[in-house]
Amino acid sequence: MDTAAAKKRCEAASKGPWASEGPGGWVSGPIPGGRPNGEIIGRFRLERTGLHYEQDDQANADFAAHARTDLPAALEALEEAQRKNERLKAALEKANRQHNWETHGYYEGSEADCLDCQRHADVL
Repeated sequence: MDTAAAKKRCEAASKGPWASEGPGGWVSGPIPGGRPNGEIIGRFRLERTGLHYEQDDQANADFAAHARTDLPAALEALEEAQRKNERLKAALEKANRQHNWETHGYYEGSEADCLDCQRHADVL
């Protein structure tokens, strides 16, 4: 996932939160100087072989309206998890260097017969 591109799309979109207005699949959001309950951002209306499914329109509108706040929150959670992962990898690499020094007498490299070294390498 290109998180930088997703963040740019979030920043370029109308500010949130958005709301779905039903029935009919309308999505609205706050726009300065607009209506008190928000300006219409879009409408989801599906046509299938001449029949109209309003429940699908509303489900799509609900999804789009929530995506305005859900996606930025998900991106922030993903970035936090990536930062935590980097911290954990650094701590594991430090522990591996300490293990190598205490067990093998050097900081870098690993012993092929050392089961701990093999397990450490599997984790990274």
